[in-house]
Amino acid sequence: MTSPRDPTLTDPYLAGSPLPPGTPRDPNAGTVVDERERGKDEGRGEVVDSLLTTPARPLTHDEKEAADDDPGRAPRVFAPAEERVPVPPAPGHEQLIEAGLHKPASPEAAAHPGDRSDPREFES
Repeated sequence: MTSPRDPTLTDPYLAGSPLPPGTPRDPNAGTVVDERERGKDEGRGEVVDSLLTTPARPLTHDEKEAADDDPGRAPRVFAPAEERVPVPPAPGHEQLIEAGLHKPASPEAAAHPGDRSDPREFES
């Protein structure tokens, strides 16, 4: 069996030498992106540029009516601490909570100083 010959001897694997070259061949050498080109995607860049530079299409009549009737987002309301109600656990979480109550604290958790922002945590 004969190996193909590279007349320009650019590829040492195809140069016809009976010994392999000193450095191993990297099959992905041609796919490595140059450091100056990393993080740049020309195709994506063109799409984003076209989206940013083209004007938006006008709204249709139905879209305008829907926008007029849209009440928008409801403002966030925070209840004072004394009015907050505990939420029952989700189904299946009861077993996790009960199992955790009967386990001793791990050495790492026992060594942790806790949250020092609430002094009631250290009261016994």
